[in-house]
Amino acid sequence: MTFLCLNCGHINENNPELVCQPCQAPLDKELYDLLIDYSFRAVQYGYKYRTNYERQLRENGTIKVKYSLLDPANEMQWLAAAVIGGVAGNFVYDIIKHVAKQIKYRITEKSNTIELEQIDKDTFEIVADEQTLSKFVLYIQNYYKGNGKMDRKVSDAIAEEEIVHAMTDGKSEEFMTAIDTDNQEERTKIFLEMFQGGAQEAQKLRAKKPDDKQLEKLFPAIKQKRKMVKKATVKKKKKRRK
Repeated sequence: MTFLCLNCGHINENNPELVCQPCQAPLDKELYDLLIDYSFRAVQYGYKYRTNYERQLRENGTIKVKYSLLDPANEMQWLAAAVIGGVAGNFVYDIIKHVAKQIKYRITEKSNTIELEQIDKDTFEIVADEQTLSKFVLYIQNYYKGNGKMDRKVSDAIAEEEIVHAMTDGKSEEFMTAIDTDNQEERTKIFLEMFQGGAQEAQKLRAKKPDDKQLEKLFPAIKQKRKMVKKATVKKKKKRRK
């Protein structure tokens, strides 16, 4: 399994033991799965759909085209996990830069052997461009905190995407049954029930995220290093004053 260490932020490549190679910290699989699953949704809806719908609104003044975007790659989820991991403290950019540097190297190495897919190019743009990275950080944090200031048309379009995905995920048979139903009233009833169920499921998924106590446990090695650097800097300043 390739995973992001929740202690030191190292990306472990093909590590079946689930013990980080550099820091030897065992992976908290339950917390990791929760964080990565939520990071997937944060990237998909908080960043990718938002940036696409904002661009459409900016260029056309309205949202006419609804997208079906590709799932984010692991690298984007790891980067989002680093952003979310810094929400509860003041170490967000230390964590992000550490993870972003590794992702940039991974994609650069990949580009030397194969032609990059669009999702890799999009991810590289985020980690290679400071302005794009800052936007990514802001949007992921907005999604987590639920207080992002965005145009109502954009937020409504994103909410619709979340509901549609929730109502159709694993329910293709039920969806096809509704389509094949000749009775218009019965078809409308089935779709309405599916939509209501999707709305409830989307709301549950939004709430299914790491809480403050869990976030405080993330990346302690990076946080400790930051504290040590800060402490050393303060000591140097004091010596200069004497």
